[in-house]
Amino acid sequence: MTEFRTRKNGKAYPLRNNRVVQKATQKATQISQAQLKKIHIHGLSLAGYAVDLADSLRKKALVKAVNKYGKSDTMAELSLLRDRYAGNERMERVIDSDIAYIAKGKFEEE
Repeated sequence: MTEFRTRKNGKAYPLRNNRVVQKATQKATQISQAQLKKIHIHGLSLAGYAVDLADSLRKKALVKAVNKYGKSDTMAELSLLRDRYAGNERMERVIDSDIAYIAKGKFEEE
């Protein structure tokens, strides 16, 4: 049952139920496989990153993303992108190379 409280002007408004708020935050943190396929990595795409680009263009985009969002956030977004392309060997190799580039400063694709 929803509980209501009245304001000074006489209008009523519902109170938040703590159980409903907890369920909403719990659902927001769990990512299903279907949602994982729909992930759009905003920070990387805004920096100009795409997996299919040449090494030099990916390097520029990664440098831009690291400068804007920081090393840890960029690596976190790359790991989400790697989870999205799990099973595709070429994409995994390219993303692993980009993660190594951020960590060590050089591409390790081969």
